[in-house]
Amino acid sequence: MKQIAQLRADTPGAENVKHFNNCGAALMPRQVLDAQVEHLKLESKIGAYEAALMAKGKRTSYVTASKLLGCEPDEIAFCDSASRAWDAFVYSLRFDKGDEILTSRVEFGANLVSLGHIAKRDGARIRITKSRADGTVDIDDFRKQLSDKTKLVALTHAAAHYGGINPVEAVGEIVAGTGAMYLVDACQSFGQMPVDVSAIQCDALTITGRKWLRGPRGTGLLFVRSTTTQDIDPVLSDVATGDVELDEQGEIVDVKLRSDARRFELWERSVAAEIGLGAALQYLLDLGVENVHAAVKERVGRIADKLSNLDGLKIIDPASESGVIGLRSADGRPIPEIQQALRSRGINTSTMADYDAPLDFSYRGIETVLRISPHYYNTFDEVDDLCEALIDVTRR
Repeated sequence: MKQIAQLRADTPGAENVKHFNNCGAALMPRQVLDAQVEHLKLESKIGAYEAALMAKGKRTSYVTASKLLGCEPDEIAFCDSASRAWDAFVYSLRFDKGDEILTSRVEFGANLVSLGHIAKRDGARIRITKSRADGTVDIDDFRKQLSDKTKLVALTHAAAHYGGINPVEAVGEIVAGTGAMYLVDACQSFGQMPVDVSAIQCDALTITGRKWLRGPRGTGLLFVRSTTTQDIDPVLSDVATGDVELDEQGEIVDVKLRSDARRFELWERSVAAEIGLGAALQYLLDLGVENVHAAVKERVGRIADKLSNLDGLKIIDPASESGVIGLRSADGRPIPEIQQALRSRGINTSTMADYDAPLDFSYRGIETVLRISPHYYNTFDEVDDLCEALIDVTRR
């Protein structure tokens, strides 16, 4: 991995803040920023369509993402967010009354809203698999709950509010060969740890650009396995999705959809954002995902050790499985107040409310969580400053 000095030189924001909100939106490298700005300047000079034609060779997100995910480029669709990618897939599924959707207690709130809406629309039932002590999927119970009624298994890979990681590969082993679709939300895992769709054996997987990948806001990716794609009619379509067939009288007789994952795309998009996403993917590929994962875990472990006996805040275990440390209030002090106190010292963190993970928050009896999420460009001095600031703030 590059030396930390070079990583920070690549990160303009590192001069301004101590950024521990990478699970919300990471600081972009200058390579990502420059790629976008360069294209926007070109659009302003010669026109957006013309600039898109000239930038064709820079639109590399399909190929680079496929190398990182272990799939084919035509199994990748570009979306303007991970939520759009998730919805593009799940809303295209059709359920019969009595069909079941199986998910977990740590599922992200936005995903649950979509699943609940679809279940209500089609008369399906959502089942929540039992959890282990750390909140993640209990494999034995999952195996029992999976049945011929299960039409979709939808799981968040890494939890957004603490360090829990669902055993998505073990789940994939169980789901494989059944009639169920398997969808994984990798927004909090991709970019900080290896994500291999072949090992997971999922039918679809969603990614966001702005988090650990350090890409632009307003970007996301949808992986759909080639053997799955043609079984699903997209809920939205346009000229990027397929073509109309006309008869001799000029009447529309058929619509031929694309056979690859891009049947889930729409034509209009921010080309500058897409180019920026490609630059972020390449940056990760150059660093090496395993190197990134090791660096993140090292920083998380250091923070967890220093904050293990923190006054007024309690770490939600596990604390070091992923890059997110979740802290809950232990003395009634409002979490946003602590976040603001850190911000006044130039330290960025983030919070999650109960609607962001309603099942797990309800189970744990909490309303708000302070999230700390270091990345490889955070120095150990910054880590120590963060911990000292938290210790000081919670004593007040």
